[in-house]
Amino acid sequence: MSKDPEQLTVDQFLKRAGGGMVEDFAVGPGHEMDAAELQVNARNGRCIDMDFSQWVLAGSHFEQVEFEACRFRASDLSDCRFERCTFFTGDASSNCDFSFADLRETVFDRCDLTTAVFIRTRAYGLELRQCQAQGTEFNETDFSLAVPGGQRSEVCRATFDGCNLSYADFSATNLTGCQLTDNRLIHSLWHNAVLERANLAGSTLDNIEGKGLVLRGADLRGCRFNNLDARHIDLTDVQVELEQGLTLLQTLGIRVS
Repeated sequence: MSKDPEQLTVDQFLKRAGGGMVEDFAVGPGHEMDAAELQVNARNGRCIDMDFSQWVLAGSHFEQVEFEACRFRASDLSDCRFERCTFFTGDASSNCDFSFADLRETVFDRCDLTTAVFIRTRAYGLELRQCQAQGTEFNETDFSLAVPGGQRSEVCRATFDGCNLSYADFSATNLTGCQLTDNRLIHSLWHNAVLERANLAGSTLDNIEGKGLVLRGADLRGCRFNNLDARHIDLTDVQVELEQGLTLLQTLGIRVS
């Protein structure tokens, strides 16, 4: 923060947030707060142990705000934008929980989301760009949108670009056709996930785990991987470069000379 923050009560924060930009502030802790509906514009602040569960914050904009041990469970964060925000302060108990939240069209740009929990969120159009997101939990997140009357019952859209997603859990997710370029995905979990026709170009996939993972038609060009096994992963029609193809054969015990 650019200067010493002004300590606000929860009521003061809500009043200022409803009237314009909130800057250089600190608020919290706030427990058992009544759910509020407001569009927040906040910059250079700190929210400590705040419970935003079931709040409606759609369209809000947060810039350089530190969220420590905050809860956003079942909150509406659709169309929100978070720029250079921190959701983890280094302590294992300081991570943030977004479980069951509405994150449709939400953008996280250059944020630290280490170990954040996104279980069963609604996340069509979610974007993470250049974020630290090690150990995040996205299992059973819904990246789809129902399409009435179309040939396909639903479409998926999400963007993960230039992020560190090591040890993240994407199990039981559908990211068909989504963009996951230039990410660090080592030791990530993809059990029963679908990445059909997804663009993973330039990502690092070493030591991933993905029993039942579907990569059918995915773009893996420029990726680094060491254990994609066609006996456990659907690699039908994947796009790879020649050297990558030889690596895939080696996992099956085939040596090309």
